[in-house]
Amino acid sequence: MSSQSDLLERALRHAAAYLDAIRDRRVAATATGDQMRAAMLRPMPDDGVPAEQVLDDLAAFAATGTAATQGPRYFGFVIGGSLPVATATDWLVSAWDQNAGVVLNQVLVRVDHGRPDADAVTRDTIARVQADGTCWLSGTTWHGMAAMRIAVSNWSTTIEDMDRSADAILRSIP
Repeated sequence: MSSQSDLLERALRHAAAYLDAIRDRRVAATATGDQMRAAMLRPMPDDGVPAEQVLDDLAAFAATGTAATQGPRYFGFVIGGSLPVATATDWLVSAWDQNAGVVLNQVLVRVDHGRPDADAVTRDTIARVQADGTCWLSGTTWHGMAAMRIAVSNWSTTIEDMDRSADAILRSIP
């Protein structure tokens, strides 16, 4: 198996080759989503796949299965055209693998109050909150019990947003 540096250099070579070809390549993908899925779906060996092969296969898939959004002839949505420094900083922060400095940004809540139907009530409350549209939270299972997963991960969330969301949750409990 290659060292970490070897794998990162291999990824860099694949990325550089992809970006170097952008100007002249076809803008639209030449493979459909179905073709890409069919190419990627293969049995996973019990002992895994070498990391080098994963990178090489992904690069080969990208050559035919992606749109050249970084290229000079992509006039679709306002995406693409990533500056080299943006790509490089994205790689750097991925290597650092850090979460924002928070003390607590995710909680699990369960509607219980000693009810025998607490799982169903909790799931129903989640559905009602989502239908209400005031906020969005997801469901999960914790220690075999249904729960609401509430994650506050947006820098612009205010105390007023939290209060409004808490009111929506309380209103949604059947």
